[in-house]
Amino acid sequence: MKKKTVAGQHLLLPNVFKKFHRRAFFARAVFTRLDRKKIILLNFIKNLIRFLPYVP
Repeated sequence: MKKKTVAGQHLLLPNVFKKFHRRAFFARAVFTRLDRKKIILLNFIKNLIRFLPYVP
């Protein structure tokens, strides 16, 4: 089953990229920006949790 699904995905991927190339590129840029903000927030929260026990 896994081999069949992988082969099907490989066959479908080029068509999908041709159809939604511009949309995918735009969405990818937006998601990367969101991911950067999320990563910064996650690091900030991790630092807060790390230093919370030391705060009186």
